[in-house]
Amino acid sequence: MRHRTSLLSVSALAIVAATGPGLAADGEITSVLLSSGGLAEIVRSYDVDGAASISMTVPATQVDDVLKSVLVADPGGSVTAVSLVGSDSVAEAFRGLPFGPADLESTAAIAAAMRGFEAEVDDGGGATRRGVILGLTTVMQPSEGEPSPAPAVSLLTADGEVLQVLLGPAATLTFVDPAVRERIAEAGRALRGGKDDGAKTVRLETRGTGQRTVQVSYVAAAPVWKVSYRVIAGDEGKARVQGWAILENATGEDWNDVSVTLSSSNPVALKQRLYDMYWRQRMEAPIALPGGPVAATIDDGALARTRGQDFAESAPMAPESAAPIMDGMAGVASLATMQGLEFQSKGDTRSGISRPTQEVTAVEGDVGVRFTIPRAVDLPSGHTLSVPIIDADYKAELVSLWQPAGGSRHPVAALFVTNEAEGSVPPGIFTVFDDEGYLGDAQILGIPPGETRYAVFAADPKVGIEVETGNVDSIQSVRADRGVVTVTRRLERVTTYVAEGPATGAGRTIMIDHPRQIGWRISTDATVESETGSTLRLRGRLEPGDEAEIVVTESRSTDETVYLLDEEAEALLAWSTTEGIDAETSAKFAKIAGLRRALSAAQDDVGRSSVQIDRLAAEQSRVRQNLSFVPDTSDLAKTYLAEMADLDQKLKDAASVRDAAEGRVQQARSAYEAAIAAF
Repeated sequence: MRHRTSLLSVSALAIVAATGPGLAADGEITSVLLSSGGLAEIVRSYDVDGAASISMTVPATQVDDVLKSVLVADPGGSVTAVSLVGSDSVAEAFRGLPFGPADLESTAAIAAAMRGFEAEVDDGGGATRRGVILGLTTVMQPSEGEPSPAPAVSLLTADGEVLQVLLGPAATLTFVDPAVRERIAEAGRALRGGKDDGAKTVRLETRGTGQRTVQVSYVAAAPVWKVSYRVIAGDEGKARVQGWAILENATGEDWNDVSVTLSSSNPVALKQRLYDMYWRQRMEAPIALPGGPVAATIDDGALARTRGQDFAESAPMAPESAAPIMDGMAGVASLATMQGLEFQSKGDTRSGISRPTQEVTAVEGDVGVRFTIPRAVDLPSGHTLSVPIIDADYKAELVSLWQPAGGSRHPVAALFVTNEAEGSVPPGIFTVFDDEGYLGDAQILGIPPGETRYAVFAADPKVGIEVETGNVDSIQSVRADRGVVTVTRRLERVTTYVAEGPATGAGRTIMIDHPRQIGWRISTDATVESETGSTLRLRGRLEPGDEAEIVVTESRSTDETVYLLDEEAEALLAWSTTEGIDAETSAKFAKIAGLRRALSAAQDDVGRSSVQIDRLAAEQSRVRQNLSFVPDTSDLAKTYLAEMADLDQKLKDAASVRDAAEGRVQQARSAYEAAIAAF
C-alpha cells in the first residue's frame, strides 16, 4: 500500500471557466501503476511558486475517471477548485440567444435568426444599407443559363423604408449594438472551446507560498498488462521460469523517465458519467383557472429523512514484504526424460539464456503482487514495451496427465510447478522449452505462494490408458418389522485403468483424474496425489514396456422398503429368487407368495360368485315385471311362475357358493397375515 505524505483534500470541485494567478504547464507523468483490472494510477509532478493554476491535458475518454479519483498532494498549500470546460458548454453558451450554432454557418442564416435587430449590411458588391432586419427571402437572379436563387435580407430603414439587400458571396453583416456583437463573439469562443478534439484540459487552482513540487494523481482506464513465460526444463526437479510483462502506453502522451509498477490485483472497477450534465425532472403544476378544476394538494404525511452513515477509516493493510523474485528456489522432484516431447537436459539449462540486467523487486500485498521495474521507462504514446519481471528456478515435475474430459486414450504432457517464492506468479501463457528447443504452449491462471499448478503443453501419444467399468449389486441384509421388510443393497462400481507405458525410451510418472460420485465411498490401491469433492487424482509410475492397473472402487448402500400386505404374489415370488437373498429368507418370501396367491384365488371366487348373483337377480326382476302384465290364470303366467321358482333356486345355490368362497378368503387372509407376522 502506498502512503502519501501531506495529502490534502479537494475542498471545491467546479466545472466552470477557471482563472488563476499563475499557470503551470502540463506536468510530466512521473509514475504509472498498472493493474490487472484494466486501470492505471497516473502521477504528475508540477513545480510551482506561490498560488498557481495547474493544468493537465487528458484524453476526453478519461475525464470521468479524473473527476472520480483525482488527488492532489501539495506540501505547502491547499487546493481550491478543479475545473474544465463543461460537456454541454456550447449548449449553455447559446442558451438565451436568438440563434443557435447552425445559424453561424452563413451570413444569410444569422440574418434570418436575428429578426428585429439593427444591422449594417454590405451586399458584397460595395453597396451598404442600414436598418432593422425584418426577415430573409430568396429571389431569382438572372444568369447565363437558368435563373439562380439568391438570399436577400429585408430591412426597415430609419426613414420607414422597407428594402431588400441581396447577399452576395462576399456579403457582410455588422450589428449596430455592441452588446449583440459581444454575445456573438462569445458564442464563437464557446464553439472553439467545446470542440471535441479528443482531449480536455483540466485546471487545478492551488493556494500556497514558496517554491514546491505538487503531485497530482488520478486513476483512469488502461489496457490490461499481460505476462508471457518462458519455461526451460532442467534436471534435479527444477524448471527455470522467465516471465516477461507486456504493457502499453495509452495515456495519450509520451513517457519520459517514468517509474512503472505492475500490479496483479483485480480491483472492483466502476465508472460513472460525472462529466455529463443531468437534469432532474420536475412535476408540472397546472394553472388553477377560476371556475375550472383546482389541482389538489396531496399531503401523504411523510417527511424526508436522512439516515446517518458512518464512514470508518479503513483498517491498515498488512505490511508488505519485499523480496527479489529473481533468486533461485531449489526443488526436489525429478523430471522424466521423454523422447519427442520430453525435456532433454544436458547440463545447466541457464547457460544460454540471458538473465535480466536488473532484478525486479516483487511486493506481495493482500490482494495481489506488485512488480516495480527497476529503471525509468521511456515509451512513446501508443507504443508497447516488454520487460522481464520473473527469472527463477521453481520446483517442477513433468507428468503424463489423463483426464476423462479429454476424450482420448492418450494423456497429455503437463508440467506441475510449485511456487516456493514469497510472491505470486501472475496469470499468463507458458511457452515450454528444453535444451533441444520448443515443446509447446500452456496457460496458467496464476500460482499463489506455496501452491502448485500444472500447465498442459502437449499430447503424449506414447502412453495409452484404457478404462474398464463394472457394477455389482448385492444384498447386505433383510430386516422385517410388522409387515414391512427393509432390504439393504450395496451398490459397487469398480473402475479399472489399464495404463500402457512407452515401448522404448524413458519411463513416465502418470496421474489420472478420477471423477468422484457424490455420496459414494471410494477406495483405491493407487497413491492418492490430491482430492477434491469432485476429483480424485491418482499417481503411478510406468517404465518402458510396462502395463499397470489402477483400480478404484466406489460403493454406497441403499434401503428398499417392501410392504408385504400390499405386494402381489408375483412381486413376492421375485424377491424369493433375488440374487443375494439367503435360503431361509427366500423360503419365507416363497411361502408368503403362495399364501398371497391362495388369498387372491379365494377373492377371485368371491368376485365371480357376486357377478353370478347379480346376473340372476336381474333376470328374476325382468321375469317378475313380465308376470305383472299377463292374466293370473293364463298359460304365460304359469310359465313365468316356473321361471321364477327356478331362478330363486339358482340364487340360493350361488349365495351358498359365495359364502363358501368368503370363508376361504377369511382362512387365506388369516394364514397370510400370520405368515407375515412370523417373517
